[in-house]
Amino acid sequence: MAKPRSSPTDGQRVCPLSPERPSRAERRRQCSPSQEAQESWSSRCCQPTDAARRSGLPPEREHLVELITTVGWAVRRRSGRRRRRVAGCGEASGERCELSKRSFGPSRLVFPVLLGLLLAVCGGSVGTGSDGKFNGTINIASSTWTGYAIIYIANAKETWKSHGLDVKFSDVEDPNDRLIALTAGRLEGMASTVDAFARAQSNGVPAVEVFPIDASVGGDGILAKNTIKTVQDLKGQKVAVNQGSVSEWFLAQVLQKNGMSLGDVKEQNMKSGEAGAAFVAGQVDVAVTWEPWLSKAKARADGKVLVSSKEYPDLIMDSFAFRKDFVDKYPATVKEFMKAYYDAFDWFQKNTAEGLGIVAKATSETADDVKADLETLTLFDLKTGKTIMGTKSSPGKINDNVKAAGDFWKAQGKIDSPVKPADAVNADFINSL
Repeated sequence: MAKPRSSPTDGQRVCPLSPERPSRAERRRQCSPSQEAQESWSSRCCQPTDAARRSGLPPEREHLVELITTVGWAVRRRSGRRRRRVAGCGEASGERCELSKRSFGPSRLVFPVLLGLLLAVCGGSVGTGSDGKFNGTINIASSTWTGYAIIYIANAKETWKSHGLDVKFSDVEDPNDRLIALTAGRLEGMASTVDAFARAQSNGVPAVEVFPIDASVGGDGILAKNTIKTVQDLKGQKVAVNQGSVSEWFLAQVLQKNGMSLGDVKEQNMKSGEAGAAFVAGQVDVAVTWEPWLSKAKARADGKVLVSSKEYPDLIMDSFAFRKDFVDKYPATVKEFMKAYYDAFDWFQKNTAEGLGIVAKATSETADDVKADLETLTLFDLKTGKTIMGTKSSPGKINDNVKAAGDFWKAQGKIDSPVKPADAVNADFINSL
Protein backbone atom coordinates (compact mmCIF):
# COMPACT_ATOMS: atom_id res chain seq x y z
CA MET A 1 0.00 0.00 0.00
CA ALA A 2 1.39 3.35 -0.99
CA LYS A 3 2.58 5.44 1.91
CA PRO A 4 0.91 8.86 1.99
CA ARG A 5 2.44 12.24 2.46
CA SER A 6 0.61 12.42 5.76
CA SER A 7 -0.67 14.99 8.21
CA PRO A 8 -0.87 15.27 12.00
CA THR A 9 -3.89 13.93 13.80
CA ASP A 10 -6.74 16.23 14.75
CA GLY A 11 -5.85 18.46 17.65
CA GLN A 12 -2.15 17.65 17.42
CA ARG A 13 0.12 19.78 15.35
CA VAL A 14 3.73 19.03 14.53
CA CYS A 15 5.87 21.94 15.55
CA PRO A 16 8.73 22.48 13.10
CA LEU A 17 11.86 20.91 14.54
CA SER A 18 9.96 19.72 17.62
CA PRO A 19 10.70 16.23 18.98
CA GLU A 20 7.03 15.82 19.91
CA ARG A 21 4.96 14.34 17.12
CA PRO A 22 2.07 11.87 16.83
CA SER A 23 2.41 8.32 15.66
CA ARG A 24 2.70 7.51 11.97
CA ALA A 25 -0.79 6.04 11.90
CA GLU A 26 -2.28 9.08 13.56
CA ARG A 27 -0.60 11.43 11.09
CA ARG A 28 -2.56 9.89 8.24
CA ARG A 29 -5.70 11.62 9.45
CA GLN A 30 -7.27 14.89 8.38
CA CYS A 31 -5.97 17.69 10.56
CA SER A 32 -8.27 20.45 11.76
CA PRO A 33 -6.72 21.63 15.04
CA SER A 34 -8.83 23.05 17.78
CA GLN A 35 -8.24 26.63 18.89
CA GLU A 36 -6.52 25.37 22.02
CA ALA A 37 -4.23 23.13 19.99
CA GLN A 38 -3.48 25.93 17.55
CA GLU A 39 -2.59 28.38 20.27
CA SER A 40 -0.46 25.76 21.99
CA TRP A 41 1.32 25.04 18.71
CA SER A 42 1.84 28.74 18.08
CA SER A 43 3.44 29.28 21.45
CA ARG A 44 5.70 26.24 21.11
CA CYS A 45 6.80 26.89 17.55
CA CYS A 46 7.47 30.56 17.72
CA GLN A 47 8.73 30.89 21.27
CA PRO A 48 12.44 31.41 20.62
CA THR A 49 14.35 28.29 21.58
CA ASP A 50 17.90 28.25 22.90
CA ALA A 51 19.02 27.84 19.30
CA ALA A 52 17.02 30.88 18.30
CA ARG A 53 18.56 32.93 21.09
CA ARG A 54 22.01 31.80 19.99
CA SER A 55 21.12 33.08 16.54
CA GLY A 56 20.60 36.52 18.04
CA LEU A 57 16.84 36.89 18.59
CA PRO A 58 16.43 39.62 21.24
CA PRO A 59 14.20 38.64 24.19
CA GLU A 60 12.11 41.77 23.76
CA ARG A 61 11.07 40.55 20.30
CA GLU A 62 9.85 37.15 21.48
CA HIS A 63 6.28 38.38 21.89
CA LEU A 64 6.25 39.71 18.33
CA VAL A 65 7.07 36.26 16.99
CA GLU A 66 4.23 34.70 18.94
CA LEU A 67 1.87 37.47 17.86
CA ILE A 68 2.70 36.95 14.18
CA THR A 69 1.96 33.23 14.30
CA THR A 70 -1.17 33.72 16.40
CA VAL A 71 -2.46 36.27 13.90
CA GLY A 72 -1.69 33.79 11.15
CA TRP A 73 -3.83 31.18 12.88
CA ALA A 74 -6.62 33.70 13.39
CA VAL A 75 -6.66 34.47 9.68
CA ARG A 76 -6.59 30.75 8.87
CA ARG A 77 -9.60 30.13 11.10
CA ARG A 78 -11.50 32.90 9.34
CA SER A 79 -10.45 31.58 5.93
CA GLY A 80 -12.49 28.41 6.30
CA ARG A 81 -11.56 24.76 6.68
CA ARG A 82 -8.02 23.68 5.89
CA ARG A 83 -7.78 21.00 3.25
CA ARG A 84 -4.54 19.14 2.97
CA ARG A 85 -3.16 16.20 1.10
CA VAL A 86 -5.15 13.70 3.09
CA ALA A 87 -8.17 11.69 2.21
CA GLY A 88 -10.52 10.35 4.82
CA CYS A 89 -10.01 10.08 8.56
CA GLY A 90 -8.21 7.05 9.79
CA GLU A 91 -5.50 4.66 8.79
CA ALA A 92 -7.81 2.61 6.59
CA SER A 93 -8.46 5.55 4.32
CA GLY A 94 -5.02 5.43 2.76
CA GLU A 95 -4.71 9.19 2.78
CA ARG A 96 -2.00 11.64 2.14
CA CYS A 97 -1.89 15.34 2.91
CA GLU A 98 -4.06 17.78 1.01
CA LEU A 99 -2.91 21.29 0.25
CA SER A 100 -4.90 24.00 1.94
CA LYS A 101 -7.82 25.25 -0.10
CA ARG A 102 -6.74 28.76 0.77
CA SER A 103 -3.33 30.20 -0.01
CA PHE A 104 -1.40 28.35 2.69
CA GLY A 105 -3.43 29.61 5.62
CA PRO A 106 -3.55 33.38 5.88
CA SER A 107 -5.15 35.44 3.14
CA ARG A 108 -3.10 36.49 0.13
CA LEU A 109 -2.89 40.06 1.42
CA VAL A 110 -1.85 39.17 4.95
CA PHE A 111 0.44 36.23 4.27
CA PRO A 112 3.37 38.05 2.60
CA VAL A 113 3.40 40.57 5.45
CA LEU A 114 3.50 37.80 8.04
CA LEU A 115 6.27 36.08 6.11
CA GLY A 116 8.36 39.22 6.06
CA LEU A 117 7.89 39.80 9.76
CA LEU A 118 8.69 36.19 10.60
CA LEU A 119 11.86 36.29 8.56
CA ALA A 120 12.88 39.57 10.14
CA VAL A 121 12.41 38.52 13.75
CA CYS A 122 13.17 34.80 13.75
CA GLY A 123 16.42 34.71 11.84
CA GLY A 124 18.20 31.55 10.77
CA SER A 125 20.76 29.09 12.05
CA VAL A 126 24.15 30.32 13.11
CA GLY A 127 26.82 29.75 10.49
CA THR A 128 29.86 31.72 9.53
CA GLY A 129 31.72 30.58 6.49
CA SER A 130 33.97 31.62 3.66
CA ASP A 131 33.84 30.81 -0.03
CA GLY A 132 30.12 30.15 0.17
CA LYS A 133 30.39 27.48 2.87
CA PHE A 134 28.00 27.22 5.81
CA ASN A 135 29.47 26.00 9.09
CA GLY A 136 26.26 25.65 11.09
CA THR A 137 23.51 23.05 11.28
CA ILE A 138 21.47 22.65 8.11
CA ASN A 139 17.89 22.04 9.21
CA ILE A 140 15.76 20.24 6.61
CA ALA A 141 12.31 18.67 6.70
CA SER A 142 9.80 16.68 4.71
CA SER A 143 6.57 14.82 5.22
CA THR A 144 6.53 11.03 5.40
CA TRP A 145 6.67 9.86 1.79
CA THR A 146 8.30 6.90 0.10
CA GLY A 147 9.48 9.20 -2.66
CA TYR A 148 11.86 10.83 -0.19
CA ALA A 149 13.74 7.53 0.11
CA ILE A 150 17.14 9.00 -0.72
CA ILE A 151 16.86 11.60 2.03
CA TYR A 152 16.10 8.84 4.55
CA ILE A 153 19.08 6.84 3.32
CA ALA A 154 21.42 9.84 3.50
CA ASN A 155 20.24 10.37 7.08
CA ALA A 156 20.74 6.76 8.12
CA LYS A 157 24.08 6.24 6.37
CA GLU A 158 25.41 9.64 7.54
CA THR A 159 26.15 10.59 3.96
CA TRP A 160 25.76 14.26 4.84
CA LYS A 161 28.46 13.94 7.49
CA SER A 162 30.85 12.28 5.04
CA HIS A 163 30.55 15.44 2.95
CA GLY A 164 31.38 17.68 5.89
CA LEU A 165 27.77 18.72 6.48
CA ASP A 166 25.87 18.88 9.76
CA VAL A 167 22.32 18.10 8.64
CA LYS A 168 19.40 17.81 11.03
CA PHE A 169 16.31 16.19 9.55
CA SER A 170 12.78 16.55 10.93
CA ASP A 171 9.41 15.10 10.00
CA VAL A 172 7.10 18.10 9.59
CA GLU A 173 4.01 16.58 8.08
CA ASP A 174 1.98 19.66 7.23
CA PRO A 175 3.41 21.47 4.18
CA ASN A 176 2.12 24.76 5.61
CA ASP A 177 4.23 24.29 8.73
CA ARG A 178 7.31 23.50 6.68
CA LEU A 179 6.85 26.61 4.57
CA ILE A 180 6.36 28.82 7.63
CA ALA A 181 9.46 27.32 9.26
CA LEU A 182 11.47 27.84 6.07
CA THR A 183 10.39 31.46 5.83
CA ALA A 184 11.13 32.05 9.51
CA GLY A 185 14.67 30.76 9.08
CA ARG A 186 14.10 27.65 11.20
CA LEU A 187 14.59 25.46 8.16
CA GLU A 188 17.26 25.87 5.53
CA GLY A 189 15.67 23.41 3.12
CA MET A 190 12.60 21.24 2.59
CA ALA A 191 10.95 18.81 0.18
CA SER A 192 7.47 19.20 -1.30
CA THR A 193 5.59 19.01 -4.60
CA VAL A 194 6.38 21.45 -7.40
CA ASP A 195 2.78 22.63 -7.60
CA ALA A 196 2.81 23.31 -3.84
CA PHE A 197 6.05 25.29 -4.10
CA ALA A 198 4.65 27.30 -7.02
CA ARG A 199 1.63 28.29 -4.97
CA ALA A 200 3.73 29.21 -1.94
CA GLN A 201 6.38 31.07 -3.95
CA SER A 202 3.63 33.08 -5.61
CA ASN A 203 2.53 34.13 -2.13
CA GLY A 204 5.99 35.28 -1.07
CA VAL A 205 7.65 32.17 0.38
CA PRO A 206 11.40 32.57 -0.38
CA ALA A 207 12.01 29.03 -1.64
CA VAL A 208 14.31 28.13 -4.54
CA GLU A 209 14.08 24.63 -6.00
CA VAL A 210 17.50 23.21 -6.78
CA PHE A 211 16.86 19.58 -7.75
CA PRO A 212 13.91 17.29 -8.55
CA ILE A 213 13.29 14.28 -6.33
CA ASP A 214 10.61 12.06 -7.82
CA ALA A 215 7.52 11.87 -9.99
CA SER A 216 4.29 9.94 -9.63
CA VAL A 217 4.03 7.33 -12.40
CA GLY A 218 0.90 5.46 -11.43
CA GLY A 219 0.30 6.46 -7.83
CA ASP A 220 -2.42 9.01 -8.71
CA GLY A 221 -5.35 8.60 -11.04
CA ILE A 222 -8.98 9.00 -12.03
CA LEU A 223 -11.45 6.18 -11.36
CA ALA A 224 -14.57 5.90 -13.50
CA LYS A 225 -17.42 3.49 -14.17
CA ASN A 226 -17.01 1.32 -17.26
CA THR A 227 -19.46 3.31 -19.38
CA ILE A 228 -16.98 6.22 -19.27
CA LYS A 229 -14.40 5.06 -21.78
CA THR A 230 -12.29 8.18 -22.43
CA VAL A 231 -11.36 11.43 -20.73
CA GLN A 232 -13.69 13.24 -23.14
CA ASP A 233 -16.56 11.18 -21.73
CA LEU A 234 -16.09 13.03 -18.42
CA LYS A 235 -17.81 16.09 -19.89
CA GLY A 236 -20.87 16.92 -17.81
CA GLN A 237 -20.08 14.21 -15.26
CA LYS A 238 -19.94 14.67 -11.50
CA VAL A 239 -16.34 14.15 -10.36
CA ALA A 240 -15.44 13.55 -6.72
CA VAL A 241 -12.24 15.52 -6.15
CA ASN A 242 -10.60 17.46 -3.35
CA GLN A 243 -10.73 21.04 -4.55
CA GLY A 244 -7.56 23.07 -4.07
CA SER A 245 -5.46 19.93 -3.72
CA VAL A 246 -2.94 18.08 -5.85
CA SER A 247 -5.83 15.85 -6.97
CA GLU A 248 -7.65 18.83 -8.47
CA TRP A 249 -4.36 19.92 -10.02
CA PHE A 250 -3.99 16.47 -11.61
CA LEU A 251 -7.59 16.49 -12.87
CA ALA A 252 -7.19 19.97 -14.36
CA GLN A 253 -4.02 19.00 -16.21
CA VAL A 254 -5.50 15.77 -17.57
CA LEU A 255 -8.57 17.63 -18.81
CA GLN A 256 -6.45 20.36 -20.38
CA LYS A 257 -4.32 17.85 -22.25
CA ASN A 258 -7.54 16.43 -23.67
CA GLY A 259 -8.96 19.76 -24.81
CA MET A 260 -11.15 20.31 -21.76
CA SER A 261 -11.16 22.26 -18.49
CA LEU A 262 -12.55 22.01 -14.98
CA GLY A 263 -15.57 23.91 -16.25
CA ASP A 264 -16.50 20.88 -18.36
CA VAL A 265 -17.12 18.70 -15.29
CA LYS A 266 -19.19 19.07 -12.15
CA GLU A 267 -16.80 18.94 -9.21
CA GLN A 268 -18.06 17.24 -6.07
CA ASN A 269 -15.73 18.36 -3.30
CA MET A 270 -14.52 15.32 -1.39
CA LYS A 271 -11.22 14.41 0.23
CA SER A 272 -9.19 12.19 -2.05
CA GLY A 273 -9.18 9.03 0.06
CA GLU A 274 -12.88 9.40 0.76
CA ALA A 275 -13.46 9.85 -2.96
CA GLY A 276 -11.67 6.57 -3.63
CA ALA A 277 -13.65 4.78 -0.94
CA ALA A 278 -16.91 6.24 -2.23
CA PHE A 279 -16.10 5.02 -5.74
CA VAL A 280 -15.35 1.49 -4.59
CA ALA A 281 -18.63 1.52 -2.63
CA GLY A 282 -20.53 2.59 -5.74
CA GLN A 283 -21.51 5.96 -4.28
CA VAL A 284 -19.86 8.07 -7.01
CA ASP A 285 -19.21 7.36 -10.68
CA VAL A 286 -15.94 9.28 -11.04
CA ALA A 287 -13.26 9.97 -8.43
CA VAL A 288 -9.78 11.48 -8.43
CA THR A 289 -7.66 9.67 -5.87
CA TRP A 290 -4.43 7.74 -5.31
CA GLU A 291 -3.13 4.41 -4.08
CA PRO A 292 -4.30 2.21 -2.52
CA TRP A 293 -7.68 3.17 -4.01
CA LEU A 294 -6.48 2.75 -7.58
CA SER A 295 -5.66 -0.88 -6.84
CA LYS A 296 -8.94 -1.33 -4.99
CA ALA A 297 -10.99 -0.09 -7.95
CA LYS A 298 -11.23 -3.66 -9.23
CA ALA A 299 -13.44 -4.41 -6.22
CA ARG A 300 -16.19 -2.56 -8.09
CA ALA A 301 -17.47 -4.74 -10.91
CA ASP A 302 -18.34 -1.82 -13.16
CA GLY A 303 -15.33 0.33 -12.27
CA LYS A 304 -11.81 0.90 -13.58
CA VAL A 305 -8.82 3.24 -13.58
CA LEU A 306 -9.61 5.62 -16.43
CA VAL A 307 -6.18 7.26 -16.41
CA SER A 308 -3.31 7.43 -13.95
CA SER A 309 -0.14 9.41 -13.54
CA LYS A 310 1.57 6.56 -15.39
CA GLU A 311 0.16 8.05 -18.61
CA TYR A 312 1.09 11.55 -17.45
CA PRO A 313 4.62 11.18 -16.01
CA ASP A 314 6.29 14.17 -14.34
CA LEU A 315 2.94 15.93 -13.88
CA ILE A 316 3.03 15.34 -10.12
CA MET A 317 6.62 15.96 -9.14
CA ASP A 318 8.50 16.46 -5.86
CA SER A 319 11.53 18.70 -5.54
CA PHE A 320 13.92 20.03 -2.91
CA ALA A 321 14.22 23.73 -2.19
CA PHE A 322 16.47 25.87 -0.04
CA ARG A 323 15.69 29.28 1.39
CA LYS A 324 16.72 31.93 -1.12
CA ASP A 325 19.06 33.79 1.22
CA PHE A 326 20.78 30.48 2.04
CA VAL A 327 21.27 29.74 -1.65
CA ASP A 328 22.68 33.22 -2.24
CA LYS A 329 25.08 33.15 0.73
CA TYR A 330 26.21 29.52 0.72
CA PRO A 331 26.31 28.14 -2.84
CA ALA A 332 29.21 25.81 -2.01
CA THR A 333 27.17 24.17 0.75
CA VAL A 334 24.13 23.77 -1.48
CA LYS A 335 26.33 22.05 -4.06
CA GLU A 336 27.90 19.77 -1.44
CA PHE A 337 24.45 18.86 -0.11
CA MET A 338 23.42 17.80 -3.58
CA LYS A 339 26.62 15.77 -4.03
CA ALA A 340 25.76 13.92 -0.83
CA TYR A 341 22.20 13.32 -2.01
CA TYR A 342 23.31 11.75 -5.27
CA ASP A 343 25.98 9.70 -3.49
CA ALA A 344 23.17 8.28 -1.36
CA PHE A 345 21.20 7.63 -4.55
CA ASP A 346 24.10 5.65 -6.02
CA TRP A 347 24.48 3.70 -2.75
CA PHE A 348 20.80 2.70 -2.90
CA GLN A 349 21.22 1.32 -6.42
CA LYS A 350 24.02 -0.95 -5.19
CA ASN A 351 22.46 -1.86 -1.84
CA THR A 352 18.77 -2.07 -2.64
CA ALA A 353 17.77 -4.61 0.01
CA GLU A 354 19.40 -2.68 2.83
CA GLY A 355 18.05 0.57 1.44
CA LEU A 356 14.49 -0.75 1.37
CA GLY A 357 14.86 -1.61 5.04
CA ILE A 358 16.04 1.91 5.86
CA VAL A 359 13.13 3.50 4.02
CA ALA A 360 10.69 1.05 5.59
CA LYS A 361 11.85 2.09 9.05
CA ALA A 362 11.56 5.78 8.19
CA THR A 363 8.03 5.41 6.82
CA SER A 364 6.76 2.69 9.20
CA GLU A 365 6.13 0.30 6.32
CA THR A 366 7.47 -3.12 5.43
CA ALA A 367 10.25 -3.48 2.89
CA ASP A 368 7.75 -5.13 0.53
CA ASP A 369 5.41 -2.14 0.89
CA VAL A 370 8.25 0.22 0.04
CA LYS A 371 9.20 -1.86 -2.97
CA ALA A 372 5.59 -1.76 -4.19
CA ASP A 373 5.39 1.99 -3.57
CA LEU A 374 8.51 2.63 -5.63
CA GLU A 375 6.89 0.91 -8.61
CA THR A 376 4.46 3.85 -8.79
CA LEU A 377 7.25 6.42 -8.52
CA THR A 378 10.32 7.47 -10.44
CA LEU A 379 13.27 8.50 -8.29
CA PHE A 380 15.38 10.86 -10.35
CA ASP A 381 19.10 10.16 -10.70
CA LEU A 382 21.57 12.93 -11.45
CA LYS A 383 21.38 12.56 -15.23
CA THR A 384 17.58 12.64 -15.28
CA GLY A 385 17.58 15.46 -12.76
CA LYS A 386 19.69 17.60 -15.09
CA THR A 387 17.27 16.98 -17.94
CA ILE A 388 14.26 17.92 -15.82
CA MET A 389 15.91 21.07 -14.48
CA GLY A 390 17.27 22.12 -17.87
CA THR A 391 19.42 25.23 -18.21
CA LYS A 392 18.85 28.98 -18.32
CA SER A 393 18.91 28.94 -22.10
CA SER A 394 16.88 25.74 -22.36
CA PRO A 395 14.55 25.35 -19.33
CA GLY A 396 13.46 21.84 -18.40
CA LYS A 397 10.18 20.15 -17.52
CA ILE A 398 10.14 21.52 -13.98
CA ASN A 399 9.80 25.05 -15.36
CA ASP A 400 6.75 23.97 -17.33
CA ASN A 401 5.24 22.52 -14.16
CA VAL A 402 5.90 25.72 -12.21
CA LYS A 403 4.23 27.82 -14.89
CA ALA A 404 1.29 25.46 -15.25
CA ALA A 405 0.79 25.34 -11.48
CA GLY A 406 1.00 29.12 -11.17
CA ASP A 407 -1.53 29.64 -13.94
CA PHE A 408 -3.82 27.04 -12.39
CA TRP A 409 -3.76 28.48 -8.86
CA LYS A 410 -4.33 31.98 -10.23
CA ALA A 411 -7.32 30.79 -12.21
CA GLN A 412 -8.63 29.18 -9.04
CA GLY A 413 -8.25 32.48 -7.17
CA LYS A 414 -5.64 31.14 -4.73
CA ILE A 415 -2.86 33.53 -5.83
CA ASP A 416 -2.71 36.97 -7.42
CA SER A 417 0.47 36.78 -9.49
CA PRO A 418 2.18 33.49 -10.46
CA VAL A 419 5.85 33.14 -9.64
CA LYS A 420 8.19 33.23 -12.64
CA PRO A 421 9.81 29.83 -13.23
CA ALA A 422 13.21 31.54 -13.44
CA ASP A 423 12.69 32.81 -9.88
CA ALA A 424 11.34 29.52 -8.57
CA VAL A 425 14.03 27.23 -9.98
CA ASN A 426 17.84 27.39 -10.03
CA ALA A 427 19.40 24.78 -12.33
CA ASP A 428 22.97 26.03 -11.93
CA PHE A 429 23.80 23.72 -9.03
CA ILE A 430 22.74 20.44 -10.58
CA ASN A 431 24.44 21.35 -13.86
CA SER A 432 27.70 21.98 -11.99
CA LEU A 433 27.81 18.40 -10.68
